[in-house]
Amino acid sequence: MSRPCINDGKRPHDSAGNLYGMAAMPPFPTASETATPTPGTTRIMTPQPAPEPFVAVRHGADAYANARAALEALALPDFHGTRVLLKPNAGRLVPPRKGITTHPSVVAAACDFFVKAGADVSVGESTIIGVKPLECLESTGIAAVVRERGLPLIDLDKLPARRTTVPGGTVLNHLMVCGAMAEFDYVVSIPVMKTHMHCVV
Repeated sequence: MSRPCINDGKRPHDSAGNLYGMAAMPPFPTASETATPTPGTTRIMTPQPAPEPFVAVRHGADAYANARAALEALALPDFHGTRVLLKPNAGRLVPPRKGITTHPSVVAAACDFFVKAGADVSVGESTIIGVKPLECLESTGIAAVVRERGLPLIDLDKLPARRTTVPGGTVLNHLMVCGAMAEFDYVVSIPVMKTHMHCVV
C-alpha cells in the first residue's frame, strides 16, 4: 500500500510566481497499516506532525526560478523510486498568468524538481462542476509544460471514487475521494494565492 503525504503550512505563489514556499510533512499511516477497514473503504488518518516544518520563500520576476529555488531549499525526503502526483489549481477555463490558476512555470519547476529527484511524476486535477479538468489544464498552459516533459496528465474526475470514512464526523461520516490518491506515495498541492469568489479571503 502506498503512503500519501500531506503538505502543511505551505505558502503559495502570486500570479507572477513571486512568492512560493512549501512545508514538507512526512507520510502518515494508511488505514491498512493501522486498522482493518470495512471492505471497499479507507479511513482518514491523522498525520504525524513534522518535527521541524520548513517553509521556503523566494522573490523575483522568474516564476520557474522562484519555485525551483524554494523546492531545493526545503528539507524534503528521498523521492527516488516514489510515485508523486502534482496537483495544481487549474479549475477554470482561463488563460495562463491571470492569477486565477497556478502559473504553468511553477508546475514546470515542480515537474523538473521531482523528476530529477528520481520520482515517477504525474500531474492531475479535479475541477468544479461544469468544466472538464483536461480542458482546464490546456487553457491554463499547464498541459503544455507537462507534455513537453513527457509526463502523464490525469483527469481525477474520471477515475473511480473511493468511500473514505470520517472518524467522529458530525455532519458527514464519509467522503467520496478519488481512488487514485492511494496509488501515489506523495500528493503535492501547488495552489495559487488569490481572492476566493465565495470566501473572499
